[in-house]
Amino acid sequence: MKLNLCFATIIALVIFVACAKDEITSLTLNYTSLNFTIGQTDSLVAIIAGKGDIQKFPIDWSTSNSAVVTVVKGKIEAVATGSAIVTAKTGSKTASCTVTVTNQLYPVTTEGYLVYRGDLFNAGLSNYFDVYLAGKVDTMVLSFNLSLNVEDSLPVGTYPVSTIRNLEDLQPNVANSAFSDGWYIYGSYYYKNFLNPVSSGKILVSSSNGNYIIEYDLLDLYGNTIYGTYVGKLIYRNTVTASSVQAISKVSINQLSSKENKLQKLNKP
Repeated sequence: MKLNLCFATIIALVIFVACAKDEITSLTLNYTSLNFTIGQTDSLVAIIAGKGDIQKFPIDWSTSNSAVVTVVKGKIEAVATGSAIVTAKTGSKTASCTVTVTNQLYPVTTEGYLVYRGDLFNAGLSNYFDVYLAGKVDTMVLSFNLSLNVEDSLPVGTYPVSTIRNLEDLQPNVANSAFSDGWYIYGSYYYKNFLNPVSSGKILVSSSNGNYIIEYDLLDLYGNTIYGTYVGKLIYRNTVTASSVQAISKVSINQLSSKENKLQKLNKP
């Protein structure tokens, strides 16, 4: 009787294991809503729990409006203004994230730096300046070509943003769009959670009570507008006299003209 009882117990255990069901019991995403600007990317992470072999359940991603937001294996990209619902599905479970896409950026900056770089590219045409406007999470970089006799100030005036395709485009009294020498990013750009290279626009510089007033109305390569006003001092930095910084030899300049150009390196002061 003891032997038969043990045998029956073993059979019952085998039957119980054989009947265990592979299933997904829950599916959630790391975000339920996101706010993007055009060109911005991020990844959604699907968090799943289940019974049995959950590896057999692939995650299918979809978007309710691919003209606004695309998704590939959880990586989402904003391509136009509007909203879309990105959905993950595995087994019988689904989870969604609402993505809202706008095209306006308002940098919040509280301090400024005027960085003198001299004739950075040895073009013999202008002195190169970067204005860094910084906040807790925002950085706005405005790049200027000024006369060769200007070394320690930013003259008042209106500066149109010029496209840089070669060294001859480094004419004085204009602002620079974003461009690259293949290694570093130069010119004007905005950075918060995502890099927004400036393609066009204008910058107005004036002064009052010893403060600079810098107003900018810009367009980035993705179609976002970037605008704001900075009022305050500009802390001066001269990189030409710094022993660790040297003027760059003449280089080939690559204009950043497509939103497909993903910029990775930032040129810091």
